[in-house]
This record gives sequence, C-alpha cells and structure tokens, in this order.
Amino acid sequence: MSSEPKEAGYPDSYKTEIPQPSGRDLLKGLAIMVAAQVGLLLCARWIAGHLLALRLTRDREFMLRWALQPESTDYFSIPLVVLVAALTSANMLLVSWYFVCRKYRVDAVKGFALHRPNRRVLIWSVLLGLTMSAVGGQLLYTYGAGESTFLDKLASTPIGFVLATIGLVLAAPIEEACFRGFIFPVLRTRIGPVRAILFVSIVFALLHASGHSQDLIAVPMVFVAGAVFAYQRHVHESLVPPIVTHLSLNATAAAYLFAVLVGWVEP
Repeated sequence: MSSEPKEAGYPDSYKTEIPQPSGRDLLKGLAIMVAAQVGLLLCARWIAGHLLALRLTRDREFMLRWALQPESTDYFSIPLVVLVAALTSANMLLVSWYFVCRKYRVDAVKGFALHRPNRRVLIWSVLLGLTMSAVGGQLLYTYGAGESTFLDKLASTPIGFVLATIGLVLAAPIEEACFRGFIFPVLRTRIGPVRAILFVSIVFALLHASGHSQDLIAVPMVFVAGAVFAYQRHVHESLVPPIVTHLSLNATAAAYLFAVLVGWVEP
C-alpha cells in the first residue's frame, strides 16, 4: 500500500470495503468511556476516603503527618491507583473493540488496520520513538519542574518497577487502539485528517495531563507525540507504525526507571 497520504476529499477518500464505525458509534463509545471512567474515579475516591479514615484512626504518626501537611501523603494508595489504571485501560480497549470489531463482525487485524508495513517503515518507527524519547527527556530535564511522577514512585521498588514496566508496555497498543484505531478513523472521514489529528492529539494530551500536573512542558510534549502517532496512522494506513513508535518511546521510559532503581542515574 502506498505510503503517501491520501488527497483531501473526505469522507469518500477514506471509505473502505470493511465496515467502519459511524459518527453515532463514536459518540456512543466516548459517552460509555467517560461515564465508566467517572464512575470508576468516584468509586476509587470513596474507597480511598475510607482507607484514609481507617489509617488515621489506627496510625498516630500518620495522623500527625496528615494534620501538619496533608498534601505530603498520597490520598490514593499505590495498589488502588494501579487498579484504576488497569480498569481504565480495559474500559478503553473493550469499548473500542466492540464498536470497531464486534458490532460489525470484523476481525481485529482488519478493523484496527493491523496489517504489517515493510521493514523500512518499522525500522524508522523504532528510531522515531527513540528520538522522541531523547528529545523529550532533554526538554523535561531542562524545563521540567523536577517533581516525581506516580510512575517514579511506583518504580522505586522491584515489584513496583515490574508493574510500571507492564503498564508502559500495555499502554502503547491499548491507547493506539482507542485513539488512532477507533476515534481517529471515524473523525477523519467527517472532518478531514488535519482536524482529526488535532482533536485526537488534544484529547490524548488531556488524558495524560493529570500525571504531569507539575511539569507543564510535558502536556504539549504529549500532544506532539499524539500528533505524530496519528500522522503515522494516516500516512501508512496501518496502526502498526504508531504502536511500534509508542512502544519504543515507553521502552526508554522503562529503561530510565530501571536505571534509577539500580542506582545508575539520579532521579
């Protein structure tokens, strides 16, 4: 398949013989994702509140720390945050799979455009991810606030590092399936590739904003990364290149967490 982007003239330019989700499917899918996520966060906050109250009544030292500086202690325990992250990913993947594959009886390879591009594209996708990681790391080092993220705290122990690595590895295909496999193709047929790339990248950046509340430079960096992933999906008509680039990017993050864990570099 040609690697050149298709000419403008949507929606007909991007229609295929494979049944695709409609605009109504996209609205329903997004509504389900948002409703499920809001319910999940409310439940998590309720559980965290009860866990906090229980600990305050049983741990005098913790109670004093909380009274003197509440923001210094995590409101959500690490296991609870990991559970919320896992359920969030499952929510995104299942909703995307239903509207892309299950509803129209299309297999995942065709529905999510998982056909493999040529070797050259794959190599460049890996190099692109490594380059983005190097540039992003330098920007965070230069302009970042230097605050520890949740991943940094999670990966401070061997078990936490394993969980963080699993999360980073699984996040790439799951997020690509949702944003560039489900949302982007539907929007592209209705508002064109440029506006679809911008919209998906903004939503992608906002999703990650809570994890980078101290490093404001990280949010536009995530936006740029999302735009690159969407452009790859648009140009190659395959979800594999953005998945490979995303995996390469996250793999370097896991490597950095490991280096911090074993003491090779300072956090």
